[in-house]
Amino acid sequence: MDYDLIIAEEVELDIAEAVDWYNKRVFGLGFDFLESVYSAFDLIQDVPNHFKVRYEDIRICFLKRFLVLYTILLKIKSYKYY
Repeated sequence: MDYDLIIAEEVELDIAEAVDWYNKRVFGLGFDFLESVYSAFDLIQDVPNHFKVRYEDIRICFLKRFLVLYTILLKIKSYKYY
């Protein structure tokens, strides 16, 4: 079951800043980071319950290559059954 993924504006700005930061260090690394984020978003949208609850009802998704610096926190707002 697919879920709607809502990304806060602040998150979008953080992602853009991280892409720029990584690309300034190593050209193309920022795009690798962005690809990792989008892959995580796809997985979150497909199976949000797959991720471990970390804080009350907040789940955590680690980015594979960038897991030391970046994690995605998510909250499932509602379930839709069809």
